[in-house]
Amino acid sequence: MKCPKCTAEMIDGTLLIEGTILRFLFLVGWSWQSLWFKPEKRESGQKAKWLLLDSGESKPGHVCPRCGTTVMSS
Repeated sequence: MKCPKCTAEMIDGTLLIEGTILRFLFLVGWSWQSLWFKPEKRESGQKAKWLLLDSGESKPGHVCPRCGTTVMSS
């Protein structure tokens, strides 16, 4: 897949958010973490934000090693 920003070849991978044992030990338990998308400009009738990933979920994704652009597949 080509980067939509700089046209370099992107690297396939997985996007996810999850707790770590370090957080468990130092922040007194697991924190519930989620990845959200909030549009910059909201159209009439459009949701205020979308839940992309809930805690522990993962989805395929791509990252550009040149500019750092990240794309998540649905």
